[in-house]
Amino acid sequence: MTAGLLVALTAVGVALVVVLVVLARRATANRVTGGAAGPVLQAASIGSVVIAGGAPAGPRPQVVVGEIPREPPDYQTRHGVRHELGRLAGGAGVVVVCAMTGQRGVGKSQLAAAHARDRIRSGWPVVAWIGAETPDLVLAGLAELSVRLGVRAPQDDVRSAAMRVRSWLENRPEPALLVFDNATDPDAIGPYIPASGSTEVVITSTWQAMGNLGELLVLDVFDRQEALDFLAAAARHDDPAGADDVATELGRLPLALAQAAAVIRAERLDYRTYLARLRATPVEELLVRRPGESYPRGTAEAILLSLDEVGFTRDGLAARLLRLFAVLSADGVPRRMLHVGVPAATVDAELARLSAASIVTFSVDDENVIMHRLVQRVIRDRCARDGTLAAIVETAVERLSFLLLSESEAQSRRRESDALIRQVAALWEHCPPDRVDSAELFGALVELRTWSVRQLIQTADLHRAALAAHEVAADAERVLPAPDPRRLGAWNDLASIHIYAGRTGLGVSLYEDTLRQARELLGGRAPEVLRFERDLAWAYVHAGMPARAVSLYERVVAEPDRLPPATHAGYLNELATACDYAQRPEEARHWHDLALRVAEENLEPSHPVAILVRHARGYRPPEPAEPAGPARLPATRPPRLLGASLRLANEGWVSAQTRALIGALEREPALWTHTGGEDVVRMRADLVRAYLRVGRATEAVGLARHNLACREADPGPPPAVDELRDDLALAHETAGDLAEAARLYEVTLEARRHRFGPTALPTLTSEDDVARVVLASGDVPRAVERFERTLNLARVAHGGSAVLVPFHNNLGRAYEEAGYTAAALQHYRAAADLPRDRRLDTGLVEVNLRRLTQHPFGARKAAPARAESDGEIFGVAGRAAKPVIGE
Repeated sequence: MTAGLLVALTAVGVALVVVLVVLARRATANRVTGGAAGPVLQAASIGSVVIAGGAPAGPRPQVVVGEIPREPPDYQTRHGVRHELGRLAGGAGVVVVCAMTGQRGVGKSQLAAAHARDRIRSGWPVVAWIGAETPDLVLAGLAELSVRLGVRAPQDDVRSAAMRVRSWLENRPEPALLVFDNATDPDAIGPYIPASGSTEVVITSTWQAMGNLGELLVLDVFDRQEALDFLAAAARHDDPAGADDVATELGRLPLALAQAAAVIRAERLDYRTYLARLRATPVEELLVRRPGESYPRGTAEAILLSLDEVGFTRDGLAARLLRLFAVLSADGVPRRMLHVGVPAATVDAELARLSAASIVTFSVDDENVIMHRLVQRVIRDRCARDGTLAAIVETAVERLSFLLLSESEAQSRRRESDALIRQVAALWEHCPPDRVDSAELFGALVELRTWSVRQLIQTADLHRAALAAHEVAADAERVLPAPDPRRLGAWNDLASIHIYAGRTGLGVSLYEDTLRQARELLGGRAPEVLRFERDLAWAYVHAGMPARAVSLYERVVAEPDRLPPATHAGYLNELATACDYAQRPEEARHWHDLALRVAEENLEPSHPVAILVRHARGYRPPEPAEPAGPARLPATRPPRLLGASLRLANEGWVSAQTRALIGALEREPALWTHTGGEDVVRMRADLVRAYLRVGRATEAVGLARHNLACREADPGPPPAVDELRDDLALAHETAGDLAEAARLYEVTLEARRHRFGPTALPTLTSEDDVARVVLASGDVPRAVERFERTLNLARVAHGGSAVLVPFHNNLGRAYEEAGYTAAALQHYRAAADLPRDRRLDTGLVEVNLRRLTQHPFGARKAAPARAESDGEIFGVAGRAAKPVIGE
């Protein structure tokens, strides 16, 4: 990749303004020089960084947050501007605010990124890169920084967390750097700029109003000599006169010169030939520009030539990647999003080729792929001209839908969730109604944005959730037809946010209005109406109106055939609770007993709703009688299904039930004071699994370890020890400690092989556990081999029974990670064709099957011949994303 495009790859806009705000205070004694002070921890890959008061015993870890662009090849160091920025940043006196303006494509973001990379190399304790295109992104970035610094309190919303970052920076003597990239609103940034301390703040923007934050540092296009030097280095062609002609034609804009140099070098052109091609490019015929938007001189033509050179007009992987980048976030697209369904090595090789052509660049940690906003706009305009924009957005929707996290994972995988939320927001922005006329596609986008709202609710980020829910509700009414229940669902989500935030009166009023509209539009007994009735009943309980809640709950549970068993049992349990609040104990006992019966008859004992119902009124199951005669195999949980997260209508409700269960179990004194006893061990195990469902993996590890130690001190039946060890292994797996999880699963596997033999279901389940962790650790070939062996053993022992469902499904998931989608599809179909136990059937197999049947991205590949070596089959194994574990 030439320096030019990547000089320009982060500078986007018309009349571009880069604002460098440097807050520097005289702090000579605190200036950091020399090598980096301690290890560098990039936000995309660290687990937890805490920098609190008091001097650490060892070197302080360096905290680097955000997608800082990597230095591009042939980067043109603009010594004068870099020197001026350094002078302003290190100037003596009171706080100095510096701003830099320039037209779009001059390299503002690359200048800011070079400054950030300098600070990292100098060992500055904190370097943060915050996307600032919207106020929401500013708050999200600062909130992430607050977590990395260890200053965010559990009760903080994003605004409070952002203010804690400002206060922390104001009171630290050590230097720090904040970069707000592509800012659009001074009021979204101003409140969070430290007023004291030794923090530099750099803002890049297209808005002249940013200059009010401080002095303006003007960044112009290359001067004549800079342009000639750049073309000589990047194009590898020595012809100053020809280079001058090309530079003049392109207005010496760094972005455009980078595109030109890439094409000249790749096709070995001379400058005159390139100039002829440039002037012959029919921009007006290829692009549809929106009113008020224009391109800098020659830039659109140069970008179009670069796109053609890398194969944009051919139906290959490069073209599909480029179109996908054009509708996703300009702040960066995670590589893992691109590795689904295509071998990682294949995708990475294509990305390297696009980088060499100055079309994309990478973040410093190499985890995110960045496309310049101006390049994005050219691609979207071209696709709008040829009528393919809607299809590209649909492909992006399908890809994001595959990666969505469940609501129960929102807290434990918050960084991944935030990254996906950014992609969803960008996709909506790039799909305007004047260019994409498809109610079905807009409905899918509303579903994605609704997912974003519910993820924010689960992480208690209620301020962002409320803003997003308002926007989703208003947009849903604008783009969806009146009977579409998704319009009402958006308002229902907003009502729940009001309840969670303590605004019960407002929440109840909005729930009532939504239910009234649902009955009018959808009819009295539509499934959505049933859900809205339950939500209002729940709100009545929170608002202190239990009598109204009981009446509405009784209406909801009156037709059990219309409810899934878990939902039915949970609603009955909620009705019992409402009766308790209404001081009707006999009715509460009746409804609870019915909930318990429904749960026992239809749900696995480990299902969160079954656990909640069991513990709701202090219920304790009777001790199991000792079995007579020869020993029998224990009742063992089935293998966990791997695949995409299920987007269930009641998923948020199940998560709420899990939180209620945690509250009930944590109040049990015996849980913390006794060391043994079957009831206590069982309750601890229930709490461990509940912790895992809501993302409290650290607490789950501690409690699971304690529970296992208690059982090992008083062994009881050996299978109980195995199950508790598996709980601890799953807690470590969820927390990301895959090595310890694998060790524990292997211990259980060996014990079960010895006790039950190699083909017993408990042993096969342990085999599957080990294979799953191997897959999560990135060793895809070995995972495939283990999953295949387990499936073959299961076939020998269990024929074509329902036992084989998870083994087929999980082998299919491993094949999918390896890029062999045809083989994955074969096993998903085999799983779908087998009989299923209704208590274990979550629909995940069908979700996997539908996804690969559509399969919008990447060529399908058959299963490899097993005679080949792993190296021949898979090439360089890519790092697999941690598989999603179904319920």
